[in-house]
This record gives sequence, structure tokens and C-alpha cells, in this order.
Amino acid sequence: TSYVNIEKLWEFVVKKRKLTNVDEDGLRWDENWEPWTFVDGDDVSKRGSESPISYNFYDSNISEYGVRWEYDKQKNEYKRFNGGKPHLDYNTNTQLTARNVLVIEVVESSANDDYPGGHVVYKLTGSGKLHAFQNGHSIQGTWEKDELDAKMKFLDENGDEISIVRGAVWVSMIP
Repeated sequence: TSYVNIEKLWEFVVKKRKLTNVDEDGLRWDENWEPWTFVDGDDVSKRGSESPISYNFYDSNISEYGVRWEYDKQKNEYKRFNGGKPHLDYNTNTQLTARNVLVIEVVESSANDDYPGGHVVYKLTGSGKLHAFQNGHSIQGTWEKDELDAKMKFLDENGDEISIVRGAVWVSMIP
């Protein structure tokens, strides 16, 4: 599970690690980078009302890991629940929300690192099933990522890349 604050991440990367978009040979790593395409959210009259979204991270019925998202049509955002309770931001004590909920199915395997309880590794190259939710609608499709440092693409059932609604993006990986 990860959460990233982009401003703090860049501050750490640039100031403390001295990393930039140029490698040790002066070559730009971002020269051919493909960003996601962002769009404004739908007008309220075009928004759907598909809600709730729910899934588990494991096949077992362990309720602490169950996730549910409830769509707020007026705000055009999904509110996250975890283990049957609102999932609150640790720092602000406000419920986590996202404009885009992207659930990707990935291959999971054991890390074999002798950690008590075990760690898992997720294969994030190749492709797999995608369940995307935005503007109160669901989109079934696929995700694909050619290399670890390439952009992950989210494709609808016709193979067209899905544009991301401006705002928070939540990507969940399930086995």
C-alpha cells in the first residue's frame, strides 16, 4: 500500500537525492515519456450512478481487506471504505476520495524473502484485465505496460486509451 504526495516526493528526489530528468551521461530519461491524457469530468447530467464498487485483495473473506467505493454524483468523486468503515486520511482525518478508481488484475507471487507472514510481488509488465470507474460509469478493458519504466496504459474494450478525469487517481492491484 502506498500513498504519494507529489510535492514532497519531488522535494526529496531533487533536494536530497539530487535526481533530475537527466542521467549521469546527460541524457534525458523523459524525452520519449508519454503522459496520461487528462479531461474534465462530465457535466452532472451525463454522470452515471453506478455505485458501490467493491472488491477484496484476497480470495478469503477477511473483512479487514474488503474495499468499497461509493459514488457521490454531485461531487463526481468516489469515497473509499476499508473494512466496512470510511477510510480516513491519517493527517487530515478526512475520508479518502478519488475521481478515478482503476482496478487492475495482476499476477501475484511470493517474494520468498523469509519475511514472517511473507511478502508478495506483483508483475506490472505485460497486460491484464482492467475495471475502471469514473463519472459514475464503469469501463471494462485491459491495462498494458511494456517495460517497468514505461507508462501503464488503460484501454477500453475497443482498445482505445482511457482519458483520466482530472483529480485523484486510485489504482488498486488485485491478484
